[in-house]
Formats: sequence, structure tokens, C-alpha cells
Amino acid sequence: MAQAVGEQLPFRNEAFGGILLVVTLCFVDDPLWVLREARRVLRPDGGLVLGMILAESPWAAHYREKGRQGHPFYSIARFYPRAELEGWLAQAGFRVVAYRSTLFQDPGASQIREEEGRPGFYPEAGFTGILAQRVQGVG
Repeated sequence: MAQAVGEQLPFRNEAFGGILLVVTLCFVDDPLWVLREARRVLRPDGGLVLGMILAESPWAAHYREKGRQGHPFYSIARFYPRAELEGWLAQAGFRVVAYRSTLFQDPGASQIREEEGRPGFYPEAGFTGILAQRVQGVG
């Protein structure tokens, strides 16, 4: 087991076939740096999966309000728009392969019901999965 920060991973180059970052980038100081480190430790044929609450989502607005009310996690969370995230991925040497969206429920609902993810990006979704692959010759 290794304990580290995303900006300085203690692994050799191209060590992993896949990397999963779920609700992570909203809590790091430099998301682009974390994505560059992820690319460094990812094999050329590997994939990066991001699980995100994007800024366009009503859930991001819900959590921002919780942050304004002093919630210890959401007061420091930053929610990024899809375009900014795609820009960082490109700068870090990735290309987006697919989106999958879920959580099409009101964030104020008293109970969350299970639902299937939908292929594609939907701004009204509460949670978005993004599959990205390394671009060869970049980074």
C-alpha cells in the first residue's frame, strides 16, 4: 500500500493499465497536475476513468450551497465545467473516449432511487463518468 498525493505519485512511469479518480479533482490544488501525473503512470494502452460532479449539474449547485452553509467537505470542493475539464485532459495528453451520465434526480429528494447510467453527457445529470485514453506522442 502506498500513501501519496495525486500531484506526486510514487510509482514508475507506465506502471498501470487503468486509473480511477472518483470525486477527486474537486478536492485537489491543481487538477491539471494530477491528470499529468495520472498520464505518466498510465501505460500507453491504458485508460483513465473519472467520476465527476460537473459544474453544470444541479447537484454541483446543491453541494456549493452546502459549502456556503459550512459543510466541511463541500466548503472546499470546486466543481468544474465540462469544457474546462476537457481542456485539462487534452493538455495532460488524453482524449475523451466516452461519457456516461446518471443521477437524474432532484438533489433535494428525500430518497435516492437506483437508476441506470445513460451513454453520453447530460448537463442535468448529477454524476458523470468519463473514459479517457492517452494520446500517443504527447506529454
